[in-house]
Amino acid sequence: MIEAKIKRPTELLVSPRNSGGLYCAVARTTDEGAASVVWDFDTKDWISAEEFPIGTVLAAAPLSPEHMEKCGIDKSQSYLDFVADIDNK
Repeated sequence: MIEAKIKRPTELLVSPRNSGGLYCAVARTTDEGAASVVWDFDTKDWISAEEFPIGTVLAAAPLSPEHMEKCGIDKSQSYLDFVADIDNK
């Protein structure tokens, strides 16, 4: 299996979520695909999590803004949230 390389700076396609205490999201890859990522509390950055299925990320509960701020996750809006906001205006 070829490892997906996360595009930098990290561009989230799905907003941060909480799956059993693991903070996860879906990020764009360098080949314009998508891959699961998890939050690394030490480096305060998203890291690749190929063993974590994208479906599991999508099924997880959204991470609250308070938790995002507490652990240093950027509040920038994910691509899908951005599109949803446009569609709802």
